[in-house]
Amino acid sequence: MSRLMKGAATAVFGMLLSVAGSASPQDTTPALVSIRMVDVVPGKAQQYEAVLAKFREAVKKVDPDQGFGVRVPAVGGSGSGYYIYQFLEKASDLRQRNVLMEAFGQEEAAAIGAMLDEAVENTRVETFIPREDLSRRTELGDFEVVYVIRVEVAIGGAPAFEDYMHKLVEATDKVDKDSNWFGYSPGIGAGTTYRFAVPMNWADLDNPGMTISQRLEKAFGEKEAANILASRDAVVTQVETGLTVGRPDLSLEPGGD
Repeated sequence: MSRLMKGAATAVFGMLLSVAGSASPQDTTPALVSIRMVDVVPGKAQQYEAVLAKFREAVKKVDPDQGFGVRVPAVGGSGSGYYIYQFLEKASDLRQRNVLMEAFGQEEAAAIGAMLDEAVENTRVETFIPREDLSRRTELGDFEVVYVIRVEVAIGGAPAFEDYMHKLVEATDKVDKDSNWFGYSPGIGAGTTYRFAVPMNWADLDNPGMTISQRLEKAFGEKEAANILASRDAVVTQVETGLTVGRPDLSLEPGGD
């Protein structure tokens, strides 16, 4: 079962659209993950998806070795927001290239751009740095949803928070070997926000397994666990969580159809 933090919100802690990149993690750890979070004007989801379909077509035409992934909230569906993400090999891959212009010409690209402007209410772009030391990667297998945790850390609190995460990884290695997650530290546009992605299945929601406190107590004892949790709570200022599902019909694997 794949869970990082049960009850994260109540306990204070309890996968974007540049062109070069991949829609899924590679065998080697990528340098960056770029995520574009898009809020769509109510009633305009179909129009926005038509734009994404044209963008997908353009990338396949002019740069077929690249790709991107699209995920949407598991609750509320596509109309309530989109997450467009890419795994990038280097920071220079953040450069943007007008693939719509290259694929369709100026007139059609302008029309697609107008459709996009009309459909989008708000956009935020963040980049994150994959961190093996903040992750616990095991054999994933198939999964149905991704549980996303965004943790905002106080300025200057990163060392203490990362020490806490190292302890959590160590405890999980000792007492809960089936759990896995991917950890990311903040990059450009992310401020002091860490991001964690937990692949899981719907059944895991009904069978959450060990809590963080239980893992730490079993691995280190009650007193040390309390100290570890206190060090975390002293630097975490906000936690947001959500479930997302993939939209393979809107995504593009490098070299894919």
